[in-house]
Amino acid sequence: MGDMHPVVAFLEAGEHRICHCGESETFPVCDGEQDASACRKAAVITVDKDKYVPICQCGRSSSMPVCDGRHGYAE
Repeated sequence: MGDMHPVVAFLEAGEHRICHCGESETFPVCDGEQDASACRKAAVITVDKDKYVPICQCGRSSSMPVCDGRHGYAE
């Protein structure tokens, strides 16, 4: 699968849908403009305060969609 770094996104406090199709104009956050059934499958995370969050790109994090640092990358 190769070496995949997380996408580090600045997220404001609140709930966010994380894009899994890769077609969002606001990637890695889902913009809801794609196929409605695909957007409903987006992972939802809640951030308690404004902060940078590493979004996993390899799919092997135990805390999906947030990178757990399993491959040497962490928050």
